[in-house]
Amino acid sequence: MLVTGRPEEENSSMLRVLQRNCALVVLSSALFLGSAFPALAGLYHADGSAGHSPPQGLGNGVTYSTPDLGVQAGGGVTYDPFPGMHAAADSIADGYGVRSHTYAQLTIPVTFGAWTIGGSSTATATFSDMVVSGPVGGAVTTSLNMGLSGSFLFGSASDPGARAIGEVQAAIFIYINGTFIGNGGDYERQDSVFGPYSNHSGMLATWGPGNPLFLTPNFQVQSGVPFDVQIQLSTFANAIVTSGNSTGGTAEANSDFSHTFFFASSGPVFNLPIGFTANSADAHIVANQVVAVPEPSSLALAAGAMGLGIAISAWRRSKRGEKGATV
Repeated sequence: MLVTGRPEEENSSMLRVLQRNCALVVLSSALFLGSAFPALAGLYHADGSAGHSPPQGLGNGVTYSTPDLGVQAGGGVTYDPFPGMHAAADSIADGYGVRSHTYAQLTIPVTFGAWTIGGSSTATATFSDMVVSGPVGGAVTTSLNMGLSGSFLFGSASDPGARAIGEVQAAIFIYINGTFIGNGGDYERQDSVFGPYSNHSGMLATWGPGNPLFLTPNFQVQSGVPFDVQIQLSTFANAIVTSGNSTGGTAEANSDFSHTFFFASSGPVFNLPIGFTANSADAHIVANQVVAVPEPSSLALAAGAMGLGIAISAWRRSKRGEKGATV
C-alpha cells in the first residue's frame, strides 16, 4: 500500500535508529584497534547494524558491538541482501572523541508494498578523570563547549503511484556522573511525493556545517573531586521504496559524522568562574583546553555515498513523469 501520511506526522521520535529492522539475524563483526596512547581510565564502546525489511516476513541484517575498551573501540558492517540494495554502518570511540557513519541505497524497478534498507551506528566515550579545581571547594556550576563535525547527503525519485524516501539522522547525548544532562538531534528526509522535511532539536537546534559549536545545559560538579563525562553519537540512514501498483523508485541516504563529536578544540572546554580550571588525561584536556586533536583514527570510516545521486539520476533519465528530488 502506498503510504500517504504527511512527513511531520511520521517523526515523533528524535532517535529512530532503524526501528523498521527490529528483527535482525545477528552476525557480529567487531574490530579491536591499537593506539599510540596508553590505556587510561576512559572507557569506549561502539556498536551498530545494517538490515532490511521486505513487504512481508521478517527482516534480516548484521550487527557489530565491542565490549567497553580502555584505549579505542571501533567496528563496522556492510550488508547487500539483493541487487540494488546496500547498507553500511561503522563507528569509533577513543580519547579524542566519537565518530559515526551510516549509508543506505535502494533501487526497486517494480514493487508491491514497502521495502526498507538502512544502517545505524553508535559510539560512546566515558572520561572518568575529569577534575575542576579552583581557589575554593564545594559545588561549581559549569557547562561544556562542544563541537560536532559531519554532513548529510540524501535523495529519492519514483514512478507515479510509488513513493521513495531517503532519510538521515544524527543524535547526541551527554551524561555527567551517569546523570542525563542534555541531547540534540538533526533529522532530514527527501520524499518523492511530499518533498523535503527537516527537524532540529535540543543542543542541535541551531547546529549546521557552518555552525559546528554548541553549548550544553548547566550542571554542577564538586571542585577538586573527579567526575565522569560521557558523550554519545548515533547516526542512521534509511532508504525506503513503497508502491501499490507495480511501480518502483530509488532512494539513497548517507549520514557521515566520521570527523568527530568532542569537546571544543579551541577555547575553554568548561565555562568556569574566574580562578577555576579543568584537566583530564583521558580527554587530553590541560588547563581547560584540548591539546592537539589528530585526524580520525586508524580505522578509516567509510566516506560512503561516492556514487550518491547516480542511481537517482539514472532512474530519472529512464523514466518519464516521475516525482522526486535529490538534495
